[in-house]
Amino acid sequence: RRISEQGQSETDSQLLELYLELETAAYDQILSNYPHVYSGTVASLADELGFSGQPVVFMGFLEGLSSSLAEAPDLEQLTPDSPLRFEIDFETLFRKMNEAEADWLYQLESWELVLPQERRQAIIREWRDSKTVRSEKIGRNDPCPCGSGKKYKKCCGKGA
Repeated sequence: RRISEQGQSETDSQLLELYLELETAAYDQILSNYPHVYSGTVASLADELGFSGQPVVFMGFLEGLSSSLAEAPDLEQLTPDSPLRFEIDFETLFRKMNEAEADWLYQLESWELVLPQERRQAIIREWRDSKTVRSEKIGRNDPCPCGSGKKYKKCCGKGA
């Protein structure tokens, strides 16, 4: 059993490595050819973006890309002959890559052709700010948040 699990783990690792390699190359191609809009059938786009013979890997790529498309395709209904059009919102794509912490993607040099460095830094800053947890500080003379009606200093803040 351990041997089969190890073999499965190696297969998963190889598939992930292949996916990351093909995904990086595809995004680099898309960014390098900006503002070209990719369109065609699922099979032709898979070939054009370097996913030839890798339909499962291409579907994984589409799943990641779909949230950044003007019209997200229904991935469950796609066949090799289904028409696809990649009208990409590049700011959303950059933001999603940042959220996924895919630094190998959002640090591609080809982003310079699409979004200037200042805009990319602003998007990263906005994303970081949105993830910062802030809580409003309760003043000593403010009403206690427990709902007793007393001042905080005379209630829950007495021992603080």
